[in-house]
Amino acid sequence: MFSRRHPYLHFLLIFSSIVSVSAIVISLIVLMGIKYSTQDDIPDAEDKVGVVEVKGYIADPQDTIQDIRKYREDKSIKALLFE
Repeated sequence: MFSRRHPYLHFLLIFSSIVSVSAIVISLIVLMGIKYSTQDDIPDAEDKVGVVEVKGYIADPQDTIQDIRKYREDKSIKALLFE
């Protein structure tokens, strides 16, 4: 009866119910995905970044090469940053 007397209101009620339920389901799926994401994205506390500082013109590259070699031999260094 209600749908015959007020077809637009009935459509609006059904449509808003579908949108509300869909929004709740999608938000629950997103929250579950965030909660149960893999720990591979988080780097280990042992992973480090080596910083090689280079200033101006390099007349004698021996210091820079020694730093690079030192960081290359260290297995906990996962990346180098040249500053």
